[in-house]
Amino acid sequence: VFSPPRLSHHAMPAGVELQGHRGAGNHAAHNTLEAFRWAAEHGLHSVEYDIMCLGDGTLVVTHGPEMGVDSGIAKQDIGAMTLAEFTGLVERTGHPPVPLLSEVVDACREGGLVMNAELKSNAPAMVPDVLACIEKGGMVERTRFSSFHRGMLVAVAEAARGKPELEKVPLCALYNPAIAQEEGKVIRQKTPEDFATWLKESAGRELYSANLCAACVTAEEVQAARKAGVGVMVWYPVGEDSEESFRRMLEFGVDTICVNDVELFKRVAGGTTG
Repeated sequence: VFSPPRLSHHAMPAGVELQGHRGAGNHAAHNTLEAFRWAAEHGLHSVEYDIMCLGDGTLVVTHGPEMGVDSGIAKQDIGAMTLAEFTGLVERTGHPPVPLLSEVVDACREGGLVMNAELKSNAPAMVPDVLACIEKGGMVERTRFSSFHRGMLVAVAEAARGKPELEKVPLCALYNPAIAQEEGKVIRQKTPEDFATWLKESAGRELYSANLCAACVTAEEVQAARKAGVGVMVWYPVGEDSEESFRRMLEFGVDTICVNDVELFKRVAGGTTG
């Protein structure tokens, strides 16, 4: 039976791992040092964050668009910027400073957090530097890597080969069949019939978990992951958290829930809502 590692002092009453989306969800600016400190102070077990590689090779923690749709920052542009150019652009948006990956690793280590480090850039060449940063920060045993890009997970598996500690770092495949929106709502796309095959082929080696979009995950998908011997994490798009959905995910028996509204989830998991 799959059982993700947990820290007893962070365990939720419902027996599920609580993870902060982009650090602390709605409770602090996304992917900022403030967010990771908030997560540690408020009893989260783990945090999700996004790693992007600038044009000069600098690794930063940002989703890009969280600085505002009018910021002029697009994911495809970040990879061509130098650190100085990117920092200047962020300052002009009024968004809090974007931290370096090394700064986030240090903050999570100091806060006792497990890191779900999403490899946002589809740039396999950055993987050795990411691994080196995690190693230098002493966080190899407290890191999981996730990505929508199969090639990025394969790159981690290949870079870790022959290095016993790095070979143990969990790989998590992000999967989101909801690729369309209508009137602001996610429209579910049909789950491919080869979902179980996708699970087995996503990482180039044994998969730790399937990270599924809570807005459209089904009990059947959770069961398929279980049958494949894979854990299940669900994540919430910004603004999609709800008591009803939290209860449904708990009924599905998922292992980790990555949320934006931490306090609402704590009330639901503790049985004090409704």
